[in-house]
Amino acid sequence: MAKRKLTKRADGRYQSQVYIGTENGKRIVKTVYGRTQKELEENERNIKVKLGKGFNLMDEKKTFGAWAELFLEEKKLSVSTGRYMNYKYALEKFKPLYPSRLEKLYTIDFQRIINKWAVENENTGEPSSKDMLNEMKRAASQVYKLAISNRVTEFNPVADVKVIAQKKKVPRRALTEEEQKWVRETPHRAQTAAMIMMYAGLRRGELVPLRWSDIDFETKTISITKSVEIIKSRFVVKEGAKSESGVRTIQMPDILADHLREKKRQATSIFVVPTVKGQMMSETAFRRMWESYMTELNFRYGDFSAYGGRKNSVHDPKGVPMVIDGFTPHYLRHTYASILFMAGVDVVTAKELMGHADIQTTLEVYTHLSKTHKIKEISKLNEYLAAAK
Repeated sequence: MAKRKLTKRADGRYQSQVYIGTENGKRIVKTVYGRTQKELEENERNIKVKLGKGFNLMDEKKTFGAWAELFLEEKKLSVSTGRYMNYKYALEKFKPLYPSRLEKLYTIDFQRIINKWAVENENTGEPSSKDMLNEMKRAASQVYKLAISNRVTEFNPVADVKVIAQKKKVPRRALTEEEQKWVRETPHRAQTAAMIMMYAGLRRGELVPLRWSDIDFETKTISITKSVEIIKSRFVVKEGAKSESGVRTIQMPDILADHLREKKRQATSIFVVPTVKGQMMSETAFRRMWESYMTELNFRYGDFSAYGGRKNSVHDPKGVPMVIDGFTPHYLRHTYASILFMAGVDVVTAKELMGHADIQTTLEVYTHLSKTHKIKEISKLNEYLAAAK
């Protein structure tokens, strides 16, 4: 076969075209370059190999930004509004890369942007949290996974990005035995919410729409079939939970069943934790109720000796200093995980009860609790040995 006659371009490279398909009746070709004829032929072979594997080279020219938009369009129909907004917010950090084609981006391109946000969040001026950096990596990686599944590219450069957070994550903690006693023994509008989260592990979003009809006192179970998500600062009910695994039935311990049975007798609303008017909680209403709850616990159990030991009323216009270490609703859910761990509940069952989408999440919680528990056991051993001297 006679060797092709190729003419060099002005920049010294050889050029040819390879047919890659037809779109809207138009023949589509891909231009191939090479510094030598041998390199050109090698690049042509690579194109033909990709075509043989079924790669869609006509979509190859789409940019990272175009695939990010396709990814968001797909997710908008399959995830909650909150999850969608998280993806969108995370991908916006990579806007400088949007004009670039997928195969023209490398690990270092994504690493530089994540490193930049690790040092300084453009919105706050402070280092970004590790959760946010992981969210950025996760979102960008999923864009590439979508492109790979559509046979547009073979390589995911985001997979090798390292997340090194400058900002240390504040670990959630389980309530102490004393704080758990506060929850059990302190009457307040938020007490029922706290009891359910601490002894059944519900998320705030699962607790807010919970109705008395979701609780079966004969079987002592709570059915989680709906949740709320925040849309424009409002709670909006959706069928299903945070994830598919979130739809579940939880067996109540007797202490919670007895508490709820008594509250049911007094109930005038269909909601288990309603507003004072019997309606479903709004985000603002829940936040104010929780702030009131922390204020009440602080007033009852805080040590005010550093302030002369004086406290007149929780509503004292001069203000009562916050001296207890307050806790959030999620601390109560973490406490539930701790109770399961201490009771010897296996990790697979704990995953189902907690409604975690991924068992890895449960394993991380159990691993943390295991380390903490070992420290406590060593402390007890040291106390025993010291007393035996």
